[in-house]
Amino acid sequence: MKIGASREELAVAAASRALGRPVEWVEDRGENLTASGQAREESFDVLAAVGDDGVLHGLDVTMVIDTGAYPVMGTMVPGIIEMMLPGPYKLAALGFESTAVITNKASYVAYRGPWASETFVRERVLDLLAKDLGLDPLEIRLRNLAPRTSPPFTMITGRPLAGVTSRESLERVAQLVDIPAFRRRQAEERARGRYLGIGLATFIEAAPGPRSPGEPSGPMGMEYMRLRLAEDGFLSLFTGQMPHGQSHQTTLAQIAADEFGVPFEQVRVVVGDSDVVPFGLTGGSRSATMTGGVALHGARQLKAKVLDFAAHLMEASAQDLLITDGNVWVRGDPASAIAVSEVAQRAAAGQFGAGVDARLEVEATFDGGEGGWSGGTHCAIVDVDAETGIVKVERYVAVEDCGALINPAVVEGQIRGGVAQGIGAVLLERSAYGEDGSFQSATFMDYLMPTACDVPRIEIEHLETVPLDADVNFRGVGEGGMIVAPPTLVNAIEDALSPFGVRIYEQHLPPARILELIAAVDSGQ
Repeated sequence: MKIGASREELAVAAASRALGRPVEWVEDRGENLTASGQAREESFDVLAAVGDDGVLHGLDVTMVIDTGAYPVMGTMVPGIIEMMLPGPYKLAALGFESTAVITNKASYVAYRGPWASETFVRERVLDLLAKDLGLDPLEIRLRNLAPRTSPPFTMITGRPLAGVTSRESLERVAQLVDIPAFRRRQAEERARGRYLGIGLATFIEAAPGPRSPGEPSGPMGMEYMRLRLAEDGFLSLFTGQMPHGQSHQTTLAQIAADEFGVPFEQVRVVVGDSDVVPFGLTGGSRSATMTGGVALHGARQLKAKVLDFAAHLMEASAQDLLITDGNVWVRGDPASAIAVSEVAQRAAAGQFGAGVDARLEVEATFDGGEGGWSGGTHCAIVDVDAETGIVKVERYVAVEDCGALINPAVVEGQIRGGVAQGIGAVLLERSAYGEDGSFQSATFMDYLMPTACDVPRIEIEHLETVPLDADVNFRGVGEGGMIVAPPTLVNAIEDALSPFGVRIYEQHLPPARILELIAAVDSGQ
């Protein structure tokens, strides 16, 4: 539940203002699952123009999206899907038509990677084409990837593929899993009645996306931040970003501490209080680049201001002053060091005359610089029990590129969380409705989520980034796992079931559905 405000939240706020007292609203689990929001209910009819050599020339796509009862977010998603559908490939032609349908279901909401179905459709189409043409799924992707050129190749929908490393991620995944060795093991296990499958999928994610030619500003407008050096020597960052699991307080503090010259523990990141923070938008994978960028540039501006003031205090040139480990000192003279807290206290005391700016605070903006893409290739190896329909994820490998890593542990946590959600989306999670429109998934007995028993150890490798900006080369990574894991798993499941002749055109594959797909082939349906 992000970006939007629910009817209940607005009603509680209005009631609180009307009564002049706190008002509490309590929602139970059944209400949350039934009415709070739904997503990913889209269907596609796709026509593909492809040569005998596996080169994909064009796609003609017709999309229908169930927006639920209040068509706000649901009407925005088709446009994003259309823009992203070519992905990192050199698609030459694209036809796209969408229809938004209003139903009695909960509103369509911005679930992690709202445009994810474009990757699912594209990566499934590539696997289906590869099977029809007798090509390896890896080979058909390599034949269709856009080259990395200067100036960058431009998607047919208008965005330049600046710095995209999809080819490198595909080739690295192939090395890590040793596909020929897997095919030999797969054949041996099939002879014993065990069905293993391997699946690949490649994605790019606008994080927040590159600057398009002629754009006056970056891909997602401006990001604002106020930075202040307090009297206790703490560097305070006031941001409109609202973290909900992305570790903003850690990563933003790291960036500012490194740039300004104070220990990490000496940075405060202030969020959520609309009385003191500037306006901000949390979403769209913008935080790393946009908010990280404004933290870096803002810390640089504040540092310059602090050094200008300290120059009067220490009777030295600002160009000769440094800030390290929370101290200001004259270059080459460590004994001259004084704590930044002392500088801030002297500034607050206002003991200096006219012409000296003692307000150690700045308001900074950043437009995203050159922006850029995150992306990569994931690979899954699955074991499908043809008797029970149960799918076990035996191995999962992710090769990703999100630029420079601010904090590797945070990045890998985001990737693992996204992949876990993707596993849940394919094997477990579904908002189910009966023929009479009644909701049938209102408890965690009926709406199943992945546990540690369902998620394997996820192997992650990071590619070396292609620098795009002089300073800000870190990009968002939070949505990628959820975007690419579903087609990766479905490709693997279809590969495992290829001896049965199964073709898969859907994402949700619980055991019962696996058995239905096998039975449908056996019965000739």
